Amino acid sequence: MTYRVAVVGATGYTGLELIRLLRQHPNVQIDTLCSSTYQGQPVASVFPHLKGLQNFLPFDPDNPPLVDLLFLAVHHGQSHAYMPSLLKKGIKVIDLSADFRLKDLAQYEEFYTPHRSPSLIEKAVYGLPEFYKSDIQKTQLCANPGCYATSVILGLKPLASVIKGPVVVDAKSGVSGAGRIPKESTSFCEVSGSFSAYATGHHRHLPEMQQETGLSLFFSPHLLPMNRGILSSIYLNEDIDPKVLESCFKKAYQDQPFIDLYGQQPISTKYVTGSNKVALGWQCFNGKTVIFVALDNLIKGASGQAIQNMNLMLGLPETMGLTQDAFWI
Repeated sequence: MTYRVAVVGATGYTGLELIRLLRQHPNVQIDTLCSSTYQGQPVASVFPHLKGLQNFLPFDPDNPPLVDLLFLAVHHGQSHAYMPSLLKKGIKVIDLSADFRLKDLAQYEEFYTPHRSPSLIEKAVYGLPEFYKSDIQKTQLCANPGCYATSVILGLKPLASVIKGPVVVDAKSGVSGAGRIPKESTSFCEVSGSFSAYATGHHRHLPEMQQETGLSLFFSPHLLPMNRGILSSIYLNEDIDPKVLESCFKKAYQDQPFIDLYGQQPISTKYVTGSNKVALGWQCFNGKTVIFVALDNLIKGASGQAIQNMNLMLGLPETMGLTQDAFWI
């Protein structure tokens, strides 16, 4: 069976990755691509490598494309205005923004914008398949996690019952995590040859991490002069037995197709770039424990995870269309 899907916000980096991955999916047909910036223009006139696709269309949430599933790859603060109409139409929706990730309305409004559909927050399922697979299979509204949040939650959630002390997260991301809209801070001359911290202690993915792990975290993200990838180093001020770490992670991820455990072997973003894989390792020394998690922020951190969730919501094999290996160079 072939399922028809639409991508709203198809010209951002996550939208483009969705198009690329969906075109390789054996059971999906791209029905509609929506863009407010390029509406009416042929897709190939904007992105010459995407041949054979129709024009970009405007998006009207009151008259949405009648598809089996719709991806909302729009800015934070837009999805919650669209959602009531989409759900009334019976369309399954995967929201790649933060609008339905947080269960605490006050936290959402502190970090983002006033919420226009608070009554739908409880209806949404947090789209991390490694922990919520059965709920995702049954939901109409999936809130796709943030990229930093995915890396940190996967590194910490299996250990929540054994962690006693404070947690410090030092995470580095490629520039694509800032989105495609030009900004001075992410222009070539500002980023090339530089390495910078930003939003330390108040990054908007922090409440998402704390919600899902139940832990109090101090989070400091950094920007690296590379296109894509995340490496999160999670510091615990306690000496956890490596055998306990291995047991916790194996118990959590032994049946999860996209989590690769590397034990005490060092890991790199090269292990996962261009794939939906997660590389996870750990080190213990001098009474300290460090968990390392690497993923591609545009794939497992965004569009690939959205397709993993789509597969579950449509009753397809979870790995369908997502078995690409990482590329090394």
